[in-house]
This record gives sequence, structure tokens and C-alpha cells, in this order.
Amino acid sequence: MRSRNEIERTTLDRTAILERWSGYAVVALLLAVSGGTVALTWSVRTAAADIGVPEDLTPAPSRLFSRPLEIQPNQRLGADALVGYLRAIGYRAAAPATSTPRATSTPALERGFYSTHGDSVFLMTREPLHPRGPEAGRGLEIRFEDDRVRTVLENGEPISPLTLEPVEIYRYYDNRLIERRGGACSGDPSSLPPLLARAIMAAEDEQFHFHHGVSFGGIARAAIANLAAGEIRQGGSTITQQLARNRFLSHERSWRRKASEALIAIALERRYDKDELLCAYAGLVYFGVRDGVSLVGVGAAAADYFGKTVADLSLAEAATLAGMIAAPSRYTPTADRERVRNRRNGVLGRMRALEWITEEELERAVAESVTVSPSRAEAGVDARYYADAVKYELMSEFDIPDLDQAGLVIDGTLDWLDQLSAEQSVTRGAFELEEEYGDRLGGDFQASLLSIDPISGGVLAYVGGHDYGRSEFDRVRQARRQVGSLFKPIVFAAAFASRIAHLDTPIADRPIAIRFGEELWTPVNSEGSYRNNVTARKALEMSINSATLRLAAHTGLAEIRRQAGRLGLAVGRDPAVVLGAGEASPWEMASVYASFARGGVRKPHTTIAVVSDVAGERLEGPELWARRVLDRETSHMVNTALQGVITRGTGTRARHLGLRDPLAGKTGTSNDRRDSWFVGYSPDRLTIVWTGRDGFGETPLTGTSGPLPIWTHFTLAVRPDGGFAHFPETDLDPEVLNYSNEEVWPVCPGAILHPSYLCADAEDESAVAIAPRHASRQPSGPGGYQTTAVRWATSGPNGMASPTATIESVELSPEAGYELRDLVELGSGGNVVASSTQWVQIAGG
Repeated sequence: MRSRNEIERTTLDRTAILERWSGYAVVALLLAVSGGTVALTWSVRTAAADIGVPEDLTPAPSRLFSRPLEIQPNQRLGADALVGYLRAIGYRAAAPATSTPRATSTPALERGFYSTHGDSVFLMTREPLHPRGPEAGRGLEIRFEDDRVRTVLENGEPISPLTLEPVEIYRYYDNRLIERRGGACSGDPSSLPPLLARAIMAAEDEQFHFHHGVSFGGIARAAIANLAAGEIRQGGSTITQQLARNRFLSHERSWRRKASEALIAIALERRYDKDELLCAYAGLVYFGVRDGVSLVGVGAAAADYFGKTVADLSLAEAATLAGMIAAPSRYTPTADRERVRNRRNGVLGRMRALEWITEEELERAVAESVTVSPSRAEAGVDARYYADAVKYELMSEFDIPDLDQAGLVIDGTLDWLDQLSAEQSVTRGAFELEEEYGDRLGGDFQASLLSIDPISGGVLAYVGGHDYGRSEFDRVRQARRQVGSLFKPIVFAAAFASRIAHLDTPIADRPIAIRFGEELWTPVNSEGSYRNNVTARKALEMSINSATLRLAAHTGLAEIRRQAGRLGLAVGRDPAVVLGAGEASPWEMASVYASFARGGVRKPHTTIAVVSDVAGERLEGPELWARRVLDRETSHMVNTALQGVITRGTGTRARHLGLRDPLAGKTGTSNDRRDSWFVGYSPDRLTIVWTGRDGFGETPLTGTSGPLPIWTHFTLAVRPDGGFAHFPETDLDPEVLNYSNEEVWPVCPGAILHPSYLCADAEDESAVAIAPRHASRQPSGPGGYQTTAVRWATSGPNGMASPTATIESVELSPEAGYELRDLVELGSGGNVVASSTQWVQIAGG
């Protein structure tokens, strides 16, 4: 086959000669029409010295990518999920195979296409739009069985693993919303793909190599062709004139602008060779609007319309893009496919007439259907909340003030398939709750979900609300809501770390009143009943308010605040914070629980893996750090108790919904049920879900009824092949985890954990305490319980007090209007300064 130059010089030489001389002859006329010859000549020289290369004319938007998808045998991944991922990275569906391909081959696919047949997905890899992806031109087959990958084949031979390129999930534009993408010439003007170059010349300027910037013959031919067709099919301006207009002039219709355009074109032709001019033109031409963004340059058009680099464009696709230049909105391949097909075939026909393609190439290209890759709006996920979080982190942690048109490549931590499951889980969960509770949820009801990898700290899924289009407010990072019982594990962690209690420590579960300054606070258990005596483990599993508050009073609010601070949570001095009256965002609470998941090690979580600039150089981010904030014994006890939440406690609904893995979790419900939470985790996955109303109105939901079903649905969807990682078995001495009470508990005034250790008079030489026999609940009569008051000596074995004598026995009936209540007074530092236990007459007594 003849070379490119030989083919292009097959046009009539006589026409070329005439064009050359006509260009020279018209210069004087153009100067006369334009006026201001001196100034115009100066601008021409400036323009000719500043054409640049397309990649540098204007910056490209910064691009955010997910993590890549790795595929290997036995992986839990279905064919539909893989097809969704392929569509998200811009692959297009080919016609279904009519027969099973041979085991040693794949169907005849073009690069960037996939097909399905039976239990197999076939694809032909293209030049990836991200550096991290498979080599182009690989024919692959992925076989599935029962929604699992059975094997990955290349040319019939098993391979493992296969890494597909990441999904481009967001682009950061400025207010002009212009999409530009390098790669038209790959930095080398002579490397514009020949098929694309010839298609552009056939559509716009077939005499491009034979004129010096202006073509009067071309103007005449365009006028004749347009009159014959009854529509504008050809333009009179040369490619060089269009480059001059796009690069240096406005698009106003005037003789002065046309004259300036011609003069600049002539100047450009004197300074640059044809390849440089065509390359610059290809990088500046306008290709219409998609998803609200203007596409400028063949690089942007190839990526958005066909999911390819320009090097991978087929002849038909190159002709389609070339045909768009004259009227981008009319010939966009997302509109009237038949009109686009006719326009494309016209370009192909002209290429054949010029002998730039063969008859066989023409026939194959004409037979090709007009298809486009899915737009980002059709990709299946809407990660704009995540994209905002990435932008916030880049600005605050990487000190990058402006992403718009900065040309950065941002490799995110987001898992595209996890994000899809998260959005589906939140949408499904919100719909089911609205179906069940109707108007009781309110019109501003919302839900959010955050899932992270505790090991790396990377965010895997991020849903800041139902619909970003309706509300851009991010309920993962920006919303600070009452955390409710989500705070209780911090109380128990402080008590365990201070050796105040262990998992089997008995704690009294009965009404308690807290005096703090002038305030008297009398919280109650959420269900309104009491269990008399529970272990610390049971208190946390069942989220018991009175037992938690009693433990908090004995531990000291100051120590609890210090422990919360070590975990990254700032809390106030109000005792109500121990039951969750404080506020935090899901982002902050995820950080607290991630420290539990890591065995007591705190590290920041992040939305970003790597950031590279336009030159591909990696940018330095914040210094990575990790520090131990809980000892191993304490974190083990917290994780053990929170595993019991799902096994036996307030989170057992997850078991009923099908979850069997030994995960830890915690429900949380604030006052008046304005906020409800559930967080569940293993060493390799932590997910937190919040539900509530933006206006802080009441809801009928609790942590069990609201967020837990959403969390469970998502957790089941992302469950790894072998299940979630198990918490490590402890090698600690049981005596360390379950030490005796006598070693740590004083008697007065703060020993209020166990009902036998409640002081009535801390200043008396021998204190009097009431020791109710609630554990056995032996009735002394109708509705009454025997209550025995005993005198305690101030000395005994190991320096501990011991009972010496019974003072009296009395009978008091709760039904008669009395309840046994612990009264605890806290000092300004949050520590117990006095406590007593007594029967208190209540309303109705």
C-alpha cells in the first residue's frame, strides 16, 4: 500500500498549483478589508509565535479514579457485576456471539468491546484511559459459575490475577465546564493517527497539504456542495483558518474577523509544518456537549463518546468524529443515529474517493453500527459526595487550593462495586422505611453510609445522602448529630483501661440519679425496665443506660473524656455525654470504632491513595502516622463485648437478616429518636450507617429498626469470599482480663458498681448501706421485696470493709409508689464525691 504522503498527493496537481497562487494573490485584498495593517501584522506575529501544543493550550480538569478491579479464580463476582464495571470504564457491548467460541480463542472483538455468551464474558482490551490497566489488545475470557469467577483465560490459557483499569468517577471543572484531554498527538505532532488525520481532512479540508492557509477553490467547492445538498455539509475555511479562529479570535461573523483569520492562517503556515498545525487543530476543535460539559479536542471526544484513546479509534469512529466538526450538535452520536450514520458514511466515501482507504476498509466501516460508551451519568454510581470529600482532603491535607482545570490524576480509595452496593442499600433501605412508617419519617428523612478498610484507612464506600442532585449537604462529614449509645463503648474502654472493671464485673441495674452542680439528672433505661444486676459485658451488649452511667460515675468523667480524646473525639463536661448527648459526625465515629477494629491503634482514614500532577509526578501528601490509644487487653474486651451485641444483644436483627460472620457492632439512638445509628466491623471492614431528619425532627426509628437493616444489606453484599476476618484470639492471661473485685474496688464513697457496695454515710466510722436482695427477687408479701440494711465495719481482710450486723429489715413495695434509687453526686471534675442508696417515693405513691 502506498505511503500516507503518496496517497494524499493523488489530488489534482493543477488544483494544488492554483490554490497556492490564489493564496498569495488574496493577501493584499485581505489587508485592505481588515484595516489597521500595522496592528494586525503585530498580532499575527504574536499568534504565530504562541501556537503551543494542544495539551498546553488550556489545562485539563483534574480526574478522580476508583481503585482498580482485580479478578481471580473463585472470587465472589458475577457476570452482571463485571459487565457493569466494563461499562463504567467505557467498554461497549458487541453483538452477542451466536456460538460458543473455541476454548483457545475469543470472539473477533475490536479493542474496547465486550460480549457475553453463556456463562462467559469476553473482552478485547484497549489502551487504558488510566495508566493502571491491562496492556492493549489482549483477548480475554472470564468464566463464571454461581456468581463466582471460575477461571480467567487469555488465548485459552489460565491467568491470575487480571487487573482492570479503575473507573473514572469524577472530573473537577471550573465554571466554564470544558472537557479537554491530551493525547491527540501524544506529545509528537507527527503521531496523530493516520486514519483520524485523513478523516478530518476528508471532512474539513482535503487540500490541506497543498495550500498556504487559505483556499479559494475550497470555498467555491463548499458553496456548490452545500447548495446541491440543501444543507451545510462543507465549510469554506481551511483547517489552518479554523485553527486561527479557535486559538486566537472570536466567532463573530464579520469581514474583519474573516480577514484576520486568513492573515493569521498564512502566518501560521509560514512558521509551522502541516503535522504541527493538524495536531493543534485536533486538540482545539469543538465536539458538542455531553452530560452538561463541552468537549474540546479529539482526545476528549474519543474518551467520552467511545471510551477510547485516539490511538484506538476505529476507522468508523474516526469518520464519525470528523463528521461532527461541521455541526457538533446535529451530528452527535448520542442523538439521531441514522443521521450520524449517513454523515459518517459520507466522510468514509470521500476518503475512498481520495484513495485514502481501500474498498474493503470502506465496506467494513460502513457496516459498523453507531454505538457510544455509557456516559458517567449512566455508569451506575453517583459518587459526588465522595468527590467532595476528596476535594476537601486535597485542600486541607495536600495544600492544593484549586482542583478545577489543574490536570491532576487522583487515585482514590473508593471501590466501585462497593459504592454501587452502598448506594443500592441506602436507596432500598430508605424506601422500605418510608413504606413502613410513611409520614412519620417526615419529608426531610435521610440516611448516610461510610465504609472503610481499617487496615489501610482507605474509604471503600461513601454515601452522604439520598440524592446529591437535591441536596449537596454531606451527612457523612458535615452532619454533627447526637451519637446516642454509640458513645458507650468509650465509657467501657475507659473503665477497662483503668482496671475499674472487666467483662464479668457485676454492675447494679436500677434507677440512678446524678447530681452535677445544681442539676439533678435521672435517666432511665430505654425499655423502662431494670435487670437488678448485670455483668459489664451484658450491660454493653444490651446498651443498658443505668449500668453504663453507674460504671461511668465510678470511672470518672475526666478519665472518660481523656479516653475519648485519645480516640479522636472531643466531648464536653456534662455527665449526659456518657449516654451519648454529645455530637459527632459519622466520619468521626468511624475513626473511633476503627481504633477498636485495629486492636487499639488509631490512624486517620483517607479518601486518597495517590495524587499525580500533569507530568505524572507523585505529589507528597500528609505524613502517615499511627499510635496506640488502647492497650491490647482493653481493645480485646471491647471487641468481645461488641461481638455479643450482634450475637445476643441489641444487634441480633442482623442475624435474622442472614448475617453469620462474627462481627462486632453497636446500635445508637439519641433522645426522642432524632438520630439512629449502627456501626459494625471486623478487622478488615468497618461500616457506619446513620438515619434521621435534616431538620432534627423526631422519628419512630431506633438503631435496630433504622440503620441496622441498611448496614446488614450492604455488609452481605460486600462479604468477602471466605467471610470477614476474625478477631484475633487473645493470648492474655485470664487473670488479667478477669481480676478480682477486691483488688480494685474501694468501699466508700464511690464504690457503686455492685449493690452490696453502696454507702449511705461515708463520714461515719461505720457506714450503713442498703443491700437489696434483688438478684433473687424473693417476695416478702404481695408486691413487696425484702430489703435488708447492714452495718459495715471500716476494716476487714485486705483492708476491705466487711458486714458486721443486721440493723433492721423493712418491707417497701414499688407498687406503693417507691423505687430503689442510687443518688450520686459528681464534683466539678466529674468524679464521685458522695453516693447513697435509698427508697424514693415516686409519683402516685
